[in-house]
Amino acid sequence: GIVIAILAGVPGINWIDAAVQKWAESSNPFYEGPYADVLSLLPFAVITFLLYRVAMERWLVNKKS
Repeated sequence: GIVIAILAGVPGINWIDAAVQKWAESSNPFYEGPYADVLSLLPFAVITFLLYRVAMERWLVNKKS
């Protein structure tokens, strides 16, 4: 998110955004099509799993006491 904000807010570096856009259109299979949302879903799934594991570990430790 920070990188995107920098690319959007700093004048004179639009060529970086254009280069990334061109690369994504030609090389990224998840850029368009039926599986385009999978790429953005993966980080949220990982964070959800990690938060669940931490919560369950703390809950089990407190339950044993």
